[in-house]
This record gives sequence, structure tokens and C-alpha cells, in this order.
Amino acid sequence: MDSECGRACDYRLSCGHVCARRCHDDDRDHDAYQCMKQCEKTCKRGHKCSKKCCEPCQCLEKVIKTIPTCDHQQGMRCFEDPSDVTCESPCPRTLSCGHQCSGKCGYPCGDRCKKIISVQGKCGHRYMVPCSESANLDLGKCDKKCAEILKCGHPCKGTCGLCSQGRLHEGCGTKCERPLFCGHLCRENCPSNCPPCTQPCKTSCVHSRCYRLCLEACVPCIEPCQWKCEHFQCRKRCSEPCDRPPCNEPCKKRLKRCGHRCIGLCGEPCPKLCRICDEEKVTEIFFGGENKKDARFVELLDCGHCFTFEGLDTWFNQTDNESNSKIDIKLKECPRCKTPVWRSTRYGQFVNRQLHVMNDVRRKIAGSFDDVQQAKDALKAAFASQVKVLSQYPGEMNKLRESARLARSLTSLTVVEAQFNCLVKLSNIQQDFPKLGDKATTLEGKKGVINQMQNLVNWLFRERSYFSEQETSDLEFEAQKLTLSVKYMLLKEKYQPGVSAGTHNNMLNISLDQAKIILFGGSPFNQSKADEVEAIFDRILVAPSTPYAPHHGTND
Repeated sequence: MDSECGRACDYRLSCGHVCARRCHDDDRDHDAYQCMKQCEKTCKRGHKCSKKCCEPCQCLEKVIKTIPTCDHQQGMRCFEDPSDVTCESPCPRTLSCGHQCSGKCGYPCGDRCKKIISVQGKCGHRYMVPCSESANLDLGKCDKKCAEILKCGHPCKGTCGLCSQGRLHEGCGTKCERPLFCGHLCRENCPSNCPPCTQPCKTSCVHSRCYRLCLEACVPCIEPCQWKCEHFQCRKRCSEPCDRPPCNEPCKKRLKRCGHRCIGLCGEPCPKLCRICDEEKVTEIFFGGENKKDARFVELLDCGHCFTFEGLDTWFNQTDNESNSKIDIKLKECPRCKTPVWRSTRYGQFVNRQLHVMNDVRRKIAGSFDDVQQAKDALKAAFASQVKVLSQYPGEMNKLRESARLARSLTSLTVVEAQFNCLVKLSNIQQDFPKLGDKATTLEGKKGVINQMQNLVNWLFRERSYFSEQETSDLEFEAQKLTLSVKYMLLKEKYQPGVSAGTHNNMLNISLDQAKIILFGGSPFNQSKADEVEAIFDRILVAPSTPYAPHHGTND
């Protein structure tokens, strides 16, 4: 502690500075004292120390030094030993491929050359890849436009890589937008046959509305029909054809907004237009007779357009009579804007009849509730019977179970069924894997088949609401190609022909090479190629077996 004299301590420290404390009795030799003044020392290069006197000197100035292991000059802090510094200069070493290493001098080169080079893949296209990937090309990276004409007639918008060299095409990106019988536009991409509509149903009445999807048949409203006036009253249920005639008497009500007489009919919803306030709109000629003083109008509730009841009656009856020979599977439409008529009292009989027709069509396309449930039960039994598939593709099978559970139409279940059947085929192909040997070429071919199978599974489980004709064809041919590929490896393993073992073996070599080019060449597979490979295999299997005895001394 400091003494009571209050004078400054005049002790000179070993660093040359004076003690900053007042006179003190403790630590008279200043062994524990730490000088907090700026250090006045300099390093060998003359840089002044930037630390406090009590801290160990460490020059932090940036200098250029030569690294002894490579003779590269590099910036570092003055106190650092260049032998301990990792060189960050470009590596001057040449890799086994002949290219200069693209890494840093002080790090191991490794075997992954990053130089981008142009290479030609099995697909025949040239594309840019890192040199280290050129020996084992990922054909999925080929970005050349596919441009093959799909079965729908549109050019494919995918790339060679995305379409697996034309074997598994991307879905057609052309929007369909065809009007469906329910009045919605098809939202799918170019289906040959539009799948069931998955938008919310628009069916409604004065009592309730349908909350199902458009693809599902509506539950008919069984509440009493509300179409009544002082002259007539319907005694049917809401969803049944009315048993009363339309009333043509003038409506006696007055409009709330202006107090003028309604221009509508007795028992019908009052049109919003007023003969006096909206004279120009009311008297606009469409069917004819709109400018008569006693003209009576009906408003279509779905779009709000008004027409004379005589003109609209004729319109509905004409379109109905024209369709007698072949009933249109769609709702009646507003003659002005073509909006489907979902709600109407005067024309409810037309609406109800068309809704019944639409429900029949929905049941045929999407299936009834019982049909869908039976299909679900059948799929559930099929899933349980394929133990091998369950063990080999557990994740995919969980997805299929969930998709089947949530499915609300036979179309959705058809997608699940197609995916499941493909997994069964792939599982059957894998049954032959244990028969393959452990030769290098066989293992390489097996690895290639496994990669193609995984690629097919990934493509198979893309989000889709249906399989197009193109996708169905691609799926069948790819599964057929994989089956023949494994059969090729089994034949290769069985016969193992030697290149100089005689004419028969040379011919066998040629035949198998022809099959190999077709199966592993990377080009699109089709039925003619499948037939050609099958013919080659048949020739091999029916040929005399003696000349093709296994030649174990040869390693393909």
C-alpha cells in the first residue's frame, strides 16, 4: 500500500520508466510491478513495439519474407517465422493429368483437377466439366437442349441431362388451359386427356354449397325447393326437376336503392338494374324487345347480366333442344359473357339436369366413393404382399401409402399403382445381382445399373397428378432397358469369351459388344432397340455351347 507521505515514487524500473505509484512500502524492489506505459523497444527491422511495457514484444508490422520450402515471397507479420507459415501462392506443381494444380502452394494437391475442359459425353454432346470429372462423366450435367418431339406433339423443353439423354423426359411445359365441363380451366401441363379437376366445386343453392373438390360427385341437396310465388309453388326437393311452371307475371316489389318498380318477374330475385335509373343499360338491345315499356327481365346470379325473360327462355330452350341428340357435358352459359350458370330459380331445371349429368361423368372419371375405397383396399393388399419391395424401398413405400390414403379419385390411385408396379420391377431386377461375379467390369456395369435405377426412382416420384402418354412410354422402356442390361451382364459373366479362342468366341464377343453399345451407349431406348438386343441374346443362347466354354484366364 502507498505510504502516507504522498510523494511520487521515484524508482527507476528495469524498462527505464519511472514507477507511476506514489511512495509505497510494499514491493520495494518492484518485482511484481507491471509498467503500463508504451514500450519503447524496436525489433531487428527497426519497427517500434506497439504493446505496453509489461507485455511481451511481438512486432505486428506486415513485411515480405521468403518461405524456405518453396522460395515464394509472402506477406506476413514481422514476428512470424516463415518456416511456420503456409504458402498461399498459386501452386506451381503439375498434376498427373498434365494441368497445373489450381490450389495453393502450401496445401496438398490432391487428385481433383478443377480446370474446366470441354469433353464429349456418351450422349454425343460436348460440355464443360472439371478435368477430374471427365473420366467419370455425370451425364445429368449435360445442358444441351433436348428438343425431341414428345408424343403430345410439342418439343421437349428439358435438357439432355435432365431428360436422361432422352430416356426420361421432363414433363411438357405447355399449359393446357382447356375449359373443363365444370367451367374451370385445366391447370395441368398439356395432358392428352385432362385429369379430374382438383379445384373447389362451385355447386350451390339457397340452402347450402358443396365443399368437395370438382372431381368428386356432389351430394344432392334434399331440402324442399324454395321456388315459389303467389301463383305457383314447387313441391320437389331442391336438387330435383321442378314440378311448377315459370311465372311470367310482373314483380310487384320496389327496389330498395331508389324506390322504383322492379323490372323482374314474380317469384324471381329482383334484378339490380332500374328501368329509370339505368335506362341506357336496360334498353340496350341484345335479344330484342328490351326497349319496350313493359319488358320484364331476369338477372343471371353468377355474372349479374340481365336479359328479357322471353329472350333468355328461348336461349335456354334452343341450346337445350340442340343438345337433345347428344347432351353437352357442361352447364348452360350466359349468352353475353359465357359464364356458367350454377344458380338460378327460373332455369333451375336446366342447371339440375346438367349437374346430374356432370355427377355421372365424375363418377366414371374419378370413381365413386365405393370405387375409390375398393381401389385403396386392393393397393393396400398389394403393398403387404411385396415384402421385398418394402425392404428395398422403405422410404418410397411410405410415400405411396400416404399418397394412397389421401387419394380422392381413381386417377390419383392410378399414379400410385404405376409407381408401385415400377418398384416391383426394379426389385425383381435386383434379385439377379447376387448371380453377378466380382470382376472389375461387372462391378462397374452393376454400379451403372444401380445409378440408373436410382435415377428412375427419383424421376418416378416427382410431384405429378397423372402420367402422360410420354411418361408412361419412357417408364416402360427404361424398366425394359434395365432388365436387359442385367441380362447382358449375366451372359457376359456366364460365357466370358476370350478374344483369341476361336471364331465362335470372336463372334460372341462381337454380339455382346453390339448389345453393350445399344444398352450402355447413352442414346434413347425404344422398342426397335429392345427387339434388337433380345435377338442378339437369343442367338447367343441357341448357339452351340462348347465353343463358348468359360475362359477364366481372361479378364474383360
